[in-house]
Amino acid sequence: MRIAFYLSLLLLLAACGGAATQTATDYRRINGPTMGTTYNITYRHPEQADYTAEVDSLLATINDAVSTYIPTSLISRYNTDVALTLDDLDGELEQIFLSNLNASVLMYRLTDGAFDPQVMPLVNYWGFGYEPKRAVTQVDSLKVAELMSYRTDDLSVTLQELPGTPSGIIRKPHPQQQLDFSAIAKGAAVDAIGQLLTAGGVTDYFVEVGGEVRTLGRNPRGTAWVMAVSTPDPDAAITDAEVLLKVSGKAVATSGNYRNYYEVEGQKYGHTINPKTGFPELNNLLGATIIADNCATADALATACMVLGHPDAVQLIDGIESVEGLFIYGAADGSLQIDRTRGMQPYILE
Repeated sequence: MRIAFYLSLLLLLAACGGAATQTATDYRRINGPTMGTTYNITYRHPEQADYTAEVDSLLATINDAVSTYIPTSLISRYNTDVALTLDDLDGELEQIFLSNLNASVLMYRLTDGAFDPQVMPLVNYWGFGYEPKRAVTQVDSLKVAELMSYRTDDLSVTLQELPGTPSGIIRKPHPQQQLDFSAIAKGAAVDAIGQLLTAGGVTDYFVEVGGEVRTLGRNPRGTAWVMAVSTPDPDAAITDAEVLLKVSGKAVATSGNYRNYYEVEGQKYGHTINPKTGFPELNNLLGATIIADNCATADALATACMVLGHPDAVQLIDGIESVEGLFIYGAADGSLQIDRTRGMQPYILE
């Protein structure tokens, strides 16, 4: 699951310290349900414009493009059909779908397959997808291998325009391949909201969807936005903070396995599926927090880190320009330890 940056704590921290350059009344807060979770936005607009309707409309369109829980969505149509016919290559739904697909291909290549949106059949098999939730009580290795065979090593799809029409066709590399953008779509939605606000003249904002965050400018106290990385322990209170971050003009995403799992006969099965084994990945890495220029990248890389574990996740993020990470992992003695990339320190609130 995504580890939430709890807004109540964030707003409390945002109001503390620093000389105020604007008043809290200059800021507007809106929120609502979306993508199986919620969104929370705080922003400053010179005319106090209310963006609730625009944000809700945008998020509804995004869901219609990439939600696997909506049978009529574009991604559901792709997953059901051998080839997906696009009614209009310039249409908004198609643009959102293709944007998520293209971003996923980039992340797939950047992480050497640790991030792979082709895991949808495996996610369903292990009981964490759009099909009815149920624990796997007896693992069928042959079935897992079969589902693994639906993937392709280069995540290749073919976009073919139809001559003389505004339509096109996306052809699958395997007839039973299914895509799952859940590890990048919320981040991409956060980016889209940020672009909407910026286009409207907003210069300071905090946008959060299901724990994925993008920031710009300053908080009501005139300082960088402050957010909490929760303690990765299923017994910890939901507001327990392990680390506080100060971020402005960057996106932040966190991923972890310690809350979204089930246990059968003493064996834990987490929701992060390792694309290279087909099995749920439970390693020593309990939480990965990524800071990047855009939230789609941070979102995808946080998931890839959970697949890789510590210290491989640190090595991956350290090798990517303009991306930093903080990693909470379990040591051999059972204690929680924190590691970070070389450029992470300036974002940590001491």
